This record gives sequence, C-alpha cells and structure tokens, in this order.
Amino acid sequence: MSESEASKLLNSSAASARLQGARLALGDTSLTLAKLRAFRDQESNSWVRIALGRAISARRPDGDVQIGEAWISLPDEIDRNDVRAEAIQAVTRTIIHEARPIVLDVHLAAARDIGESYESSDTRQRLERLSEFLDTLTRLHDAAAPPQFRETDLADLVVEEISQMGYADGVVRAARSEPVVVQCDQGLLSLALQNAIRNAVEATLPVVGPPVVVAFGADNDQAWVTVLDEGKGLPDGANRIWEPGISAGKSKDKHFGFGLPIAELAVHSLGGTIELRPREDRGTACEIRWALPKVVTGEDSSSRG
Repeated sequence: MSESEASKLLNSSAASARLQGARLALGDTSLTLAKLRAFRDQESNSWVRIALGRAISARRPDGDVQIGEAWISLPDEIDRNDVRAEAIQAVTRTIIHEARPIVLDVHLAAARDIGESYESSDTRQRLERLSEFLDTLTRLHDAAAPPQFRETDLADLVVEEISQMGYADGVVRAARSEPVVVQCDQGLLSLALQNAIRNAVEATLPVVGPPVVVAFGADNDQAWVTVLDEGKGLPDGANRIWEPGISAGKSKDKHFGFGLPIAELAVHSLGGTIELRPREDRGTACEIRWALPKVVTGEDSSSRG
C-alpha cells in the first residue's frame, strides 16, 4: 500500500510541512489511531502536536460535542482555528500598541484641563474603563499564543492562582494538596482557570455558602482541572456563553463579556476542551481537559526541525 500524502508530510523535517500533513490527517482514513499517536508522541513542534491531537480526537466517539444540558467547547476545524488564533494575535497586538499611548495622552490632557476635580470626575472613570478594556484585549492576545509545554505541578499552580485572586479564606479551596506533575502551558491554563474560578465565586454571591472547589488530576493521556460551585447554575441562553460580549447576569459596567471567550481560546490554544455543565444537585462544573504531550528525547528532537 502506497504511503498517503499526509503520512509523507508528517515524516518531513520541516515543521510547516508536518503541520500541513497533520491537517490532512483529519480526513485520511489510511492513518490509524496508532500511527497518529506515534506521530504525535515524537513531534517537537507544539502547533503540529495540537493539530495531530485534534485529528486523534476526531476518531474517538468522545470527540463529539456532548448533548443534553452541558455546554462544551471543542477546538474548531483545524484550519479555521489556527488562522483565527493568528488573526486575533495580530489584530489585538496592533490595537494595544496604538491605543495605549493615546489613552495615556488623554489621561494627562484631561487631568491638566480639568484640574483638581479630575480624580473624582466621570472623565477619569470612563478613561479607566477604557484602560480596563485594553487589559482585556491583552489577555485575549495572550490566550491566542501557541503553547509552550513544560513540567508543572497542578497542586502548586491551583494554590497560587487562588492566592493571587485574593479571595477571603474559605471562599475557594483546592481539593487536594499532593503533587500532580503534568506537561502544560502555565500561562494559558492560568488564563482559563482564573475565569472559571471568578465565575464560580460570582455564581454563589451574594449568599456565602459552601466554598468553590478546584479539583484536578491526570492519567497517562490527559490532564484535567474542574472548578465546582454550588451557585445559581447555568443561565438561560447558555448556548451563547462562548460569544464575546455576552455577560449573562452581570453588569456591563463591571464586565465586558470576554471572560469565557478568553478562557475558551486559551484552552483551545492548549489543544484541549472546556465544558460547563450543571451539577446533579446545585451549581455548575467547569471542566478543562487537555492531552498530555509525550516528552521528546534529544535523539527524537534532533531528527526534526
């Protein structure tokens, strides 16, 4: 049997050719799951590894979107997803670079023209709001970055994120303390985890009830982090929660509605899935999963560009 085009490209020394081969692998039935996994396990380029992971997921029954009450966000079709991430980074980088100095100039000019009352003025509040929106675009830019996998202890990362978010004692807690060492991109996972925790805490307000729990774990192929709350549950129209600008049940004066889209993009950049589902009794579970890349040896990486 002759070698398929996808297989030929995946054996190339050029990462760009291997990325093309990984995209073709999605529809190449001659490539078995075992072959796809072998290509992924020896792959040193993170984008190619993600594309191969998606081709593998497409062959699994559990790679389909879940039905019922859960809302799960899987990575888009490969070409669209990669192009979208590149476009988001390019556009947001330009906007941030051009807008920040303009906003600073307006701040300074307004303070000079208004004088002492500037600090308590509507002008200052609206300019601060604009600065916050640029911070949101910065996070959107960061969420579209290609992943840089490295060894990470999920227990340390979860505890650090909870501490950095500054909630009172007992509001959020990690489900375990023993080390769970995995390969992941800490920046991308942190972006998604921050949003999941923030949403869970806000869902339980104004009543202070049981704490939000962050559970995590890993097996040979996947790692996962799940944020569990006992709050109000998923809102009506939850099928639109991944859309930018949707801020269900929250004031637009405080939220831009980009939290879940940023979390979704970060998880997809990681090559994983993010799912929101109602819990059996009360509240919501937000689960993040990603495939664990195999550690590439020096001999393997030296044979590939």
